[in-house]
Amino acid sequence: MILVLPIILLAFVIAVFFLIKPKKSAWKAKALQNLNELENRIRSGDSLHMKSALVDADKLLDFVMKSRGLRGETMGDRLKNAVKYFERTQYNRIWEAHKLRNRLVHEIDSNFNENYIKTAFSDLKSAIRKLAS
Repeated sequence: MILVLPIILLAFVIAVFFLIKPKKSAWKAKALQNLNELENRIRSGDSLHMKSALVDADKLLDFVMKSRGLRGETMGDRLKNAVKYFERTQYNRIWEAHKLRNRLVHEIDSNFNENYIKTAFSDLKSAIRKLAS
């Protein structure tokens, strides 16, 4: 009887752990839902919304890379470690999109063609979809 109680208690703790432990793919659903919201903002045609959608897509890509377990202290570090997931041209476009995001955030009066922003957003979107699939 003394051994039965600890075994039952241990089984209960294990069962609770598996019931409340978040599923591995929960982050994927969250990322794809956020991506859909960003796509709506980029389609708005409003310059400010488009810029913020690009910045948020960059943040979302960083979230996805962290969720995939890519190592690095900064997004740039994680992006360097993500090279194996992309073909070279796509990888270079992702870097260009990230650099555009940096210019939008750090440079005063940064103005870019809306098509340039849409293209950069599309490159980030494809990277997010690829890593979240």
